[in-house]
Amino acid sequence: MWECWKSLFVQVLDKHASLKTRRVRKRGSVPWINKDIRKTLFERDFLKRKAIKTNEESDWNKYKSSRNSANIACDKQKDNTRLHHKIPKSQNQSKIKHASQTINDILGRINNVNTIDEIKHSGKFVSSSEELKEISMNISQI
Repeated sequence: MWECWKSLFVQVLDKHASLKTRRVRKRGSVPWINKDIRKTLFERDFLKRKAIKTNEESDWNKYKSSRNSANIACDKQKDNTRLHHKIPKSQNQSKIKHASQTINDILGRINNVNTIDEIKHSGKFVSSSEELKEISMNISQI
């Protein structure tokens, strides 16, 4: 009888109160968060709670201003800790170019250069550079 009740109870719990998994980062795992950033984020959260509680326009404006400044501060700090600032600059620019190409290859960044060989203008295809220049001049005069 106990086993039957327990299995029914566990089924109800699984259906209505299922376990949720959350990813928790350990403190200090994000390199761009420092004391100043934490302070601005805390102030932003405090002002949001206050604005929700009072629902006044002035509190919402203070919160929005704080949110914007916190986002700007976070973006600046992230940019300062990114990889391209960590690569040392040297006299030999080819080494830097090669390093950036290697990093882009690893990250899967591809530079696609699209060139236009011909365009359709007034029902006919134009491919010579002189005709293309002439068409662009005519369009710019309009």
